[in-house]
Amino acid sequence: MSDAYFDGPLARLLLSAIPPGRPDPWPKEIDIAVRKPDAVPLCINCLYPQAAHRWFCPHCAHPSGDCVMFMPYLQIFCVSSIFRAGVLGPPDRRFGANFFLFLYSLTQYSFFAPLYWFWMLRKAQGKPICDENRKPIYPE
Repeated sequence: MSDAYFDGPLARLLLSAIPPGRPDPWPKEIDIAVRKPDAVPLCINCLYPQAAHRWFCPHCAHPSGDCVMFMPYLQIFCVSSIFRAGVLGPPDRRFGANFFLFLYSLTQYSFFAPLYWFWMLRKAQGKPICDENRKPIYPE
């Protein structure tokens, strides 16, 4: 990171919190391979290779395009996948994830947030809304 672009009181505080000589978690060859122009992007949900300029994964239908979060219409699908993870599947015991979903549902659903909280509590008790029985989508 260049100091010319990232130089302020908050930046200095954050950089001072990182111990000097901290090892890089990625090996050099992986870092170089990921940054190559011919690297294949992967879906963040199922790790299926993505073709260029796709908005959704052809394997799991998860929104996974480059700019999906910046397009207002497609952003709805990203938000819904976050909320769907909060009420479907096995119980999630992570406090941070549940607290985030609690606050985020309050900002998105306002008066209807208690309904979502009810389904979150049901999932925490091991009784989700339904099992995920989504049929696999095979690419053409």
